[in-house]
Amino acid sequence: LFKLHLSCRPNDNVLVYYAGHGALEPNGAGVWILADGGRLANSEVKDILQRLPARRALLISDSCFSGDFLKRDIRVHYRDIRVGFQAQYTNQVSPPVSVPAWMPANVAEGRQVITSGNLKPVPDAGSGYCQDHSPFSCSLITALQDGIPTGAVVGATDLHTHICEELQKRGVPEDQMPQRGAIQGDAGGEFFLVRSK
Repeated sequence: LFKLHLSCRPNDNVLVYYAGHGALEPNGAGVWILADGGRLANSEVKDILQRLPARRALLISDSCFSGDFLKRDIRVHYRDIRVGFQAQYTNQVSPPVSVPAWMPANVAEGRQVITSGNLKPVPDAGSGYCQDHSPFSCSLITALQDGIPTGAVVGATDLHTHICEELQKRGVPEDQMPQRGAIQGDAGGEFFLVRSK
């Protein structure tokens, strides 16, 4: 993460995915608990993303208390979304592609976050075919593998909606739904994913 700014270019799109343990410090600040037992403050991760020279960045954080990423920024709760994960994939592109040809060159910069929950613990183990993943990660994998046709484009907004719909089917309470929002440095640019295979 700390070296990322050295390799980023102004038109790059950067996706940071974290699946691991998170905690709240006694002062209420959220942290990632690293494999070596160290802690990385959510505020530090946000600062890295804000300062990246990339055009767009999307952080997906699957950890307890990950809603801390958005507690002082713009957040979207699942109950505010009623559109659903529709078949909106009409912009077919030829893989491989880093930026879809239909996307205007002057699209706004974006700094978006999708979190696995709010300011509470989230389950870290699923059941059945999801036993090796958290319910959030399993829903993300389902969305990416089954919800997006080959060659299609999906925005982070629709991806978040699909994850929420999958979790709702599994009985996850509304107050434990994933959050989506923007952090400082966002100018409204949507982060897009293209399925190439």
